[in-house]
Amino acid sequence: MCRDDKLMRYLPVGQSVETYRAEVIRRYRNGLSTLTADLFPRYRDGDSAKIVTTEILRDEFFMEDSGQYSELSAPMEQSLSFDVCASEGLIQLRMRLFSKPPKFYINYDRKIFMHMVRGRSYESVVVDGWWGAECDFEHMVPTSHRYWVRSMDEDFWAVTNFSNC
Repeated sequence: MCRDDKLMRYLPVGQSVETYRAEVIRRYRNGLSTLTADLFPRYRDGDSAKIVTTEILRDEFFMEDSGQYSELSAPMEQSLSFDVCASEGLIQLRMRLFSKPPKFYINYDRKIFMHMVRGRSYESVVVDGWWGAECDFEHMVPTSHRYWVRSMDEDFWAVTNFSNC
């Protein structure tokens, strides 16, 4: 845990950093501070993990769509390819969709950790023997698991790169 003086004010009164860290670890990920390939089944089968199918994720992604998502596809392409600004309404929609694609990719078999959380250095704390980076990992996700894709014309991964002009 960070010992930055600015963050120490959030430490519960009367608790040491070590005690608070132990409490947080106990509450999250079934008490596992580091998820390894061997420990992942213990986490997955615990009370805090939520296992969902690609179809459930797809349903969740498109649940709020009443036709406006298809209006976003062309402006995203125009913005990424030609630096054309989208309307404020489409920028707001993009911001709502931004939280829905995955931000982390973890492959225990190949020991790969990737994330798309700009400005964070998660890759600096990967376990020895792993490769980690902040980068786009869409190409690593099997096509059958890309819940943000509805059709050839509607692939919403671009919301992760679509900027607000």
